[in-house]
Amino acid sequence: MKEKVAVGVSGGVDSSLAAYLLQKQGYDVLGIYMDLTGEDGLFSGCNTPEDKRSAEALCEFLGIPFYSVDLSVPFREYVVKNFISQYARGLTPNPDILCNANIKFGSLLREAEKLGAKYFATGHYMKKTPAPGGFVLEMGADARKDQSYFLSMVAKENFERVIFPLGDMKKGEVRDLAEQIGLPAAGRAESMDICFIGSEGFREYMAGVLGETPGDIIDIDTNEKIGSHRGAALYTIGQRRGLGVGGGRKWFVCGKDMDKNIIYAACGENNPALYKSGFIGSEFNLFAPLPEGGITCEVKYRYARPAVPCKIRREGEALAVTFEQPQRGVAPGQTGALYSGRVCLGGCVIGNVF
Repeated sequence: MKEKVAVGVSGGVDSSLAAYLLQKQGYDVLGIYMDLTGEDGLFSGCNTPEDKRSAEALCEFLGIPFYSVDLSVPFREYVVKNFISQYARGLTPNPDILCNANIKFGSLLREAEKLGAKYFATGHYMKKTPAPGGFVLEMGADARKDQSYFLSMVAKENFERVIFPLGDMKKGEVRDLAEQIGLPAAGRAESMDICFIGSEGFREYMAGVLGETPGDIIDIDTNEKIGSHRGAALYTIGQRRGLGVGGGRKWFVCGKDMDKNIIYAACGENNPALYKSGFIGSEFNLFAPLPEGGITCEVKYRYARPAVPCKIRREGEALAVTFEQPQRGVAPGQTGALYSGRVCLGGCVIGNVF
């Protein structure tokens, strides 16, 4: 009897090709669609009618069952509300990481198990490689599309029966093969926005949710007021655009005082106030035990930045992460994904910076 695998189909080309490849490998494949829209349609930007039609068309093309599961309630609780509450506290959470840890590799994984699937697969660019004692998780072969950062906070036990069919492929190869096969989603564009925010833009959305509380922008070096802001929660560490100050000079957000509703700004890209020596990982998710005394490894503290050398060690119930060289734009609330070469060691939530 063929082993059953549920593929999380989104209507996009990546999950479509993942389902096709697994079927060709001899698995009994079914498609499971994560519907986040909800009865009130509040999160309609996360699932468009075209997304669902594309996912259904894929399953029809492959001749496999299609299941749609409504996960709008856990999505609202574990992703949207969490995202908003953290921003209200002055933090910078990543909604994709929240969704992967709680919904895709949480709620959706459990729904796949209810359907009798032994395995669960997605179109993520990530590798799961056999290793002594089990497996390790590695960066995908496509450096530009690697998604290990976004999966670094998923509990390791949730990967036990997960398959990543695209781990050894590059995006161009995926597109080309999908077109050759004639998959319905071959030409579909990717969405890179925060899905539940929609077209109004991040700052307008958050201003509508949290309200506007105008305050002062203070020069970190002179302690003088240089402008006004719409609410400290609406700005992120390292931000340059949208401050409304300048005079021909470059200003960056380097700190926030949420109690006083103050934003601190630093002038110039090389201003020492923009650089930090490390941070405390207030929450962490490690795929293997940390040796006594800690280790030297690398950390990616933002998705768009390369991993940088660091040392990590346990400090009670937290991780202390110290950079080899001071780094710019380290934002509390973001995720620090940890690596040893191409192997992902897990991740942590950036807490206090120092």
